[in-house]
Amino acid sequence: MDNDGRGDVGGECARAERESWGCQHLLQHLCESEEQDRRERKMQRLIELSGLPEGKTLGNLDEKILSGQPPTSASRCGAEKIRPP
Repeated sequence: MDNDGRGDVGGECARAERESWGCQHLLQHLCESEEQDRRERKMQRLIELSGLPEGKTLGNLDEKILSGQPPTSASRCGAEKIRPP
């Protein structure tokens, strides 16, 4: 990735030439890379907006301190196993 957060399109084009990719393969690769970059930026933005301390997950949540609240639907369905990339 470049410093501006976008992938190195020139480098990917050079790779496509070296590896004899067709236009469709290159376009698919670029689109998939863009989708992954956007997903990662969105996840990071949402984590920052949450205001949670670094390393907080549902897995390390102490439900005893929730003052008698019933378990959340997220914890009942196993969401504590979900971790951001």
